[in-house]
Amino acid sequence: MKLLAAPTRPFGQVTPPPSPGGRPTPRLLSLLAVLALVITSCAQGEQGSEAASTGEVDRDATLRVAHVTAASSWDPHRVTSDSGAVPFMYTAYDRLIEWGRDGQPQPMLAEEWAVSDDVLSVTMSLRTDVTFWDGEKFNADAAKASLERGKRLLGPASGAELDTIESVEVVDDSTIKINLSTPDPSLFVKLASYGGMMISPKAVANDDLATTPSGSGPYIPNLEKSTDTVVVFDRNDKYWNDDAIKNKSLEIHTINDDQTKLNALRTGEIDLAYFAPSSYSQVKSAVTAGSGLELYTADDTQYAIGVNVNAEHEPAMKDPAVRRALSLAIDRKAIADSLLYGQCTPHAQPFGPGVIGHIDGLDEDPYDPDKARDMLRAAGHENLSLTILVPTVEPFKSVGEVLQRQWASIGVQASVRALPGEEFGAAFVAGQGEVSIGAKPVGPVPARALAHQAARGFIGTVPTWLTDLTTKVYALPQDGPEAEDAYKEIATRLNNEPLSMLICRPSEIILARDNVLGADKLMWSKFSTTFDPRYVGIAKEGG
Repeated sequence: MKLLAAPTRPFGQVTPPPSPGGRPTPRLLSLLAVLALVITSCAQGEQGSEAASTGEVDRDATLRVAHVTAASSWDPHRVTSDSGAVPFMYTAYDRLIEWGRDGQPQPMLAEEWAVSDDVLSVTMSLRTDVTFWDGEKFNADAAKASLERGKRLLGPASGAELDTIESVEVVDDSTIKINLSTPDPSLFVKLASYGGMMISPKAVANDDLATTPSGSGPYIPNLEKSTDTVVVFDRNDKYWNDDAIKNKSLEIHTINDDQTKLNALRTGEIDLAYFAPSSYSQVKSAVTAGSGLELYTADDTQYAIGVNVNAEHEPAMKDPAVRRALSLAIDRKAIADSLLYGQCTPHAQPFGPGVIGHIDGLDEDPYDPDKARDMLRAAGHENLSLTILVPTVEPFKSVGEVLQRQWASIGVQASVRALPGEEFGAAFVAGQGEVSIGAKPVGPVPARALAHQAARGFIGTVPTWLTDLTTKVYALPQDGPEAEDAYKEIATRLNNEPLSMLICRPSEIILARDNVLGADKLMWSKFSTTFDPRYVGIAKEGG
């Protein structure tokens, strides 16, 4: 087994991209330094001494990876599942910024950027050597059109809403200025995701992206060769970054069962797959001498398995005492140790270790069913009934079933309803379940975690105290003591008055054929239950 690489660049050596004027502004240094610290400090897990598979890349090879959901649309601004669409969208579309495994916001289509002193604008210098698949050139006008379309269309399901963007100015052919209506500390993370995906201007005008993707990414979807369960991509030979086009073609296979993934890896049908913590034991036992498989793990992820709450359709869920009681009735340690084989670290507070606002020493497993039962009785909801919506993939389905039993111990009658990933999010928003189980960020920046746990994780009226505190803290320098104190105040109050509930942070578990190059450096997989397959390749035989 190989441990996934931790960051090798210490905090003191962080070098942010220069501003368009050639020198990074003090404000930029401050912002990027805190973003770097946030992830670097939480990702210094145990590092293996073994190197990942090495060898010469076979540029005539086909890389085949497994993913739990199918591609339901090619429109990055209309995604219904932020993690479910990642492998498809991140392969097809370039973004303005890339978020590296080492905790650094890295240039992609934006080569340089500078943040204004009042943190209400970001000026970006863009690459001049990028062409969309349809022959259109990428420039400032194209970036403006994509950002404005994203502002109109991106919703909470994307996790990358651009609602804080007030306007986008074209400074010159290769420079844009993004103006904000209010400070947004999570803007860079959004621009490294769906919010920063660049679409051909022709496609923006035609608006037929759902069925006809039109990006500038390293691989082009070959829809004629693709099926309902396998999406085929051909290499974009005109791509600007050779490191991202290591394969002649890429296939993403829809396989939502871990045992089926494991069998496909053993037989050579696929080359790489991401596994749930509940499958760790069987995955680990599959890696033996001569198996041709390599296991990569990391326990420094910045997301957690959690419980979303819809308070619009059940009056009891509007009561913070009821939500607190449900949280106290969750035996996080039992879920982490028994169900998930120790591959999930109990986690109850909003922010992950090393993230600003994380409180060391806070009880991460506040299990107290007797107190929970008393709180429900005092609130007048001792006969509460709930529907738990879960996606049909692990570990979420099994976690929902365990919660059903744990909540029954305090008198809550819960039923579990499993839905395919493409239906799951919409069903929860529509009120088909009072709670749902999913993945929720606890980093890399606290503002992103709050957005997912409040705006996305809680459907209902957000308390005034939280709105006031977030407005205050977002306007502060994010690396200063005032911001840290404010985030800790938010964490303390959300611990006692939760909107949504967190359970545990799962380990990253990746199994690959032993000729796969770069499986230990998958992008985005530390921050979500999925991955970006660019930069991964296949070694030449005997290479």
